[in-house]
Order: sequence, then structure tokens, then C-alpha cells
Amino acid sequence: MKRIVQFSIVFFAVALSAPVTADAEKGQHYGAYPPVQLATVLESVSKKTGRVFLTEAEIPSDIVVGQLQAKDLNYSTLLIVLFNNGLAAVTVGDVTNIVAAARVRQHALPIILEDNDAIDGYEWVTRVVEVRNTNAAQLVPILRPLVPQMGHLVAHTGSNTLVIAARYDNAKRLAKIISRIDSRATQPSGD
Repeated sequence: MKRIVQFSIVFFAVALSAPVTADAEKGQHYGAYPPVQLATVLESVSKKTGRVFLTEAEIPSDIVVGQLQAKDLNYSTLLIVLFNNGLAAVTVGDVTNIVAAARVRQHALPIILEDNDAIDGYEWVTRVVEVRNTNAAQLVPILRPLVPQMGHLVAHTGSNTLVIAARYDNAKRLAKIISRIDSRATQPSGD
């Protein structure tokens, strides 16, 4: 017991003596890689793709791109970087909005009824899945752990349909799981 107390005292003394950086004082932690300006990243991707970007007012001015260089990013890589920084991109008309991932499902996401290889895996979508042989509402508790917190999953009992708001690759995976479960069921079960 005495050794545990001694270890705890040494551990806390070392932790308290660690230098505090300006970023830590602001409550920001960037990990092993230095942050880069989001505007620089968006400008670089805009030059390559012709996309026009707009950011919400609350979006941080700096993001982490890891070992990547802003000049080397394409739109697909940008979506991954945004996701890793708690952000998302939603295209409405000719403008791609950079939004907080926590609020992405509240934006006008494209509605997808079937797989589409033209959609990037990290693009956010609303996927509508018809369920034929299973009660859709019974699938919600099974699938909910597979949907990120910023996503959404709900069953419409009248049409026995599931609505999923998620990144396209995740929505596509969920649709395959639903299809597999549904194909093994013999008939819709009652409420």
C-alpha cells in the first residue's frame, strides 16, 4: 500500500510539473501533429475541384491533417480529415458547407434509396431502406450502436421503413445488414 501511495505522489508531481502550452491553456489539444489553417486547406481543395466552400461561424480556424500536406488533399481526403476533426461537408447547390458533425443530420443531406458508387464513402447521406419481412422498429435497437452519435436511425412503422442519416459507407453497410436480416425472416412480426 505504501508503494502505491509513493507511486501516486510521484505520478501527480510529474503530471503537475509538465509544461502548459498556449494551446493547452485554450483547451485545444492537437496531438502529435501541428494544426493547419482550415482556410488554407479549403483554398487548396477549391483550386483542384472548383468547389466553393462556406464554413459555419463556430467552426475552428485550425484543423489537424496528420502527415498530409494541405496542397496534396483532394475532396475525398478532405472529407476524411474533416471527419477526424469533428466536422463534415454538406453540399447544397453550388456551395459545400463545412459544418460541425454534431449538427450534420440537420442539414439537407442527399436522400439515397440504393447503392451509388459515385458517392464518396465519407459523404453524409440520408438512406431510406424498405424492410419487407421484419418489423423495422425491431431492427432499431440492433442497429443503433452501429450509427455514430451524430447520425440518426429511426423506423417508420406505417411503411415498415428505416431512415438512416450517416456517412455513406456506414449507411451502405447498415443497408446490407438490414437486407441480410430481412432476407432470413419469413414474415413481418407484429408490434
